[in-house]
Amino acid sequence: MELFPGIHRIEVHYQNRYLFQHILVGDDNLLFVDAGVATTPSEDIKPYVDEKNLVRTQGLYLLVTHNDADHCGGICNLKRFFPQLTTMAHRLESDDIEDPNRTLKNRYNELAHLGVSYSKERSAQLLINLGDKCQVDLRMVGYEEFHLSADWKVQFYYSPGHTKGHMLVYDPKHRLAIITDAILGKGVSNRDGELILCPTYRFTDLYLETIDLIEQLDLDYLLTSHFPLISGKEEIARFIAESKEFVVSVEAYILETLERIGQVSLKDLLSEAGQKLGSWSEEKNFDLFYCLQGGLEELERKRLIRPIETNFGVNWIRC
Repeated sequence: MELFPGIHRIEVHYQNRYLFQHILVGDDNLLFVDAGVATTPSEDIKPYVDEKNLVRTQGLYLLVTHNDADHCGGICNLKRFFPQLTTMAHRLESDDIEDPNRTLKNRYNELAHLGVSYSKERSAQLLINLGDKCQVDLRMVGYEEFHLSADWKVQFYYSPGHTKGHMLVYDPKHRLAIITDAILGKGVSNRDGELILCPTYRFTDLYLETIDLIEQLDLDYLLTSHFPLISGKEEIARFIAESKEFVVSVEAYILETLERIGQVSLKDLLSEAGQKLGSWSEEKNFDLFYCLQGGLEELERKRLIRPIETNFGVNWIRC
């Protein structure tokens, strides 16, 4: 649907949750924000573009906000439909985005050395969703201005935390930001409002900085990849507050567990998490490894805890 003149949002049927694709259509340039999984361009983006007759004589660009499969997996297929497409991503993640095997290793199975990684079956499915190898044409730093029309420019902002090279799009003309996964509230819900996935930020200090960045923007609308449209300053403030509160709850959970049992590993924290951090299903607790590792590293940075080597790997104790 067209939310505002030139600003389109496509709802994709992805697993049992929301996945939204965004397209900004200017007189001079058109900007796709993310490409979904490998099948999203053929199943959702191209049919919508054709139905709405969005592509005319503009320059065509794709900004890949980060290297998760449901955001970068469709690049090659989108480029097959639009060979003139120029692809853009942050320089810190461009190498991974170009090679699905690198993304699988460096994003999804980064902590395999700690005994935490996805199963062979899940990894195989991720590789399917990540699509084919592709090329990133422009490697960004995150403070670029992008021209859509004579009277319409948007700003790319570096917004890490969820991943190391995440970016968002700020549109001052419409007072909105397309943040995709930059912040994630208290977790992702399905279409019935049931919480089904935890916030999967990885770098706590950077995530908090991104929360502050979004809080400082003049916004009436927040467009994410996995939540319905967030509109109005009160609702935006609520979502920002939930994002901060979850970070606090993760650190509190780690410290409480350490007080109770003395030392913990990342795997211990995962097995102990239960329903203490959210109400999603127990099988989804595994995805907490991102924010739990981030929390451990942040508490170490604050000199509240420290790692120790054991015969079974890395454990953490209070300083």
